[in-house]
Amino acid sequence: MVKSPIGSVKALLRTDASTRRDCLVTERGGWIKAGHGLNRLTAEMVSTVGSGTPYYDTRVTLSPA
Repeated sequence: MVKSPIGSVKALLRTDASTRRDCLVTERGGWIKAGHGLNRLTAEMVSTVGSGTPYYDTRVTLSPA
């Protein structure tokens, strides 16, 4: 399970030596109605620079499903 203060999603995880140990990378998301939407993890807010989505501000924890 990938959990944030906002919500959680079930995910299949793998390690990759080229990815920083403090980051998770997703190649694609999924439909929220199917329980896969990664937007379930992010707060509804706008970045202060560029008025975009602050993806890097979402902290998550991992636990077995």
